[in-house]
Amino acid sequence: MLTCIALLATQSIGAFLSLALSVVIFLYSRKKKPAKKIILLILCGLILSGFILFFLRNNSLYIFNTPIFSLGNRLSYWREAINVISHHPLAGVGLGNYPFFKSISPHNSYLQIWAEIGILGLISFAGLSFRTLATQKETQYNALWIGSLAFLIHNLVDFTFFQPQVSLLWWVVAALLTSTVAIKKAEL
Repeated sequence: MLTCIALLATQSIGAFLSLALSVVIFLYSRKKKPAKKIILLILCGLILSGFILFFLRNNSLYIFNTPIFSLGNRLSYWREAINVISHHPLAGVGLGNYPFFKSISPHNSYLQIWAEIGILGLISFAGLSFRTLATQKETQYNALWIGSLAFLIHNLVDFTFFQPQVSLLWWVVAALLTSTVAIKKAEL
């Protein structure tokens, strides 16, 4: 509940949807499935929070703060990133050399990684991400796993991976999650 209140305060639709999708994926990936009432309650709360968030953003005094404006610009950024990728698919344009169109980033970290360091860089990052999410889901690591997945999903519509103060937290979470796998293997 506190997380939903914090997300409502930021009014970030992408962050809200990322967290909601992560929770749903987590609940369905568990061996012991939760009761349908719990899932329904969570989904109702998420849908209600989503409507409130959309209403708050849609009634903004500033056009740049509306969801339609944001979505339109992101689609434009993604087209430009795909254009850069089509010209440099293997090696990219080099780290930090993403060309400025209307924004410093395509608002999609995966497209930016591919555009800057090529397909091998994208495959490497995807492999690292999957390795982080392939951990044993023990009770004490559930929140870390959900947070890591939410971060990775959110980077489909934003560029928080390229903000050091944000991505540092993900690297710490990734280290904690992958260290549990190493410890489990060492115990065997």
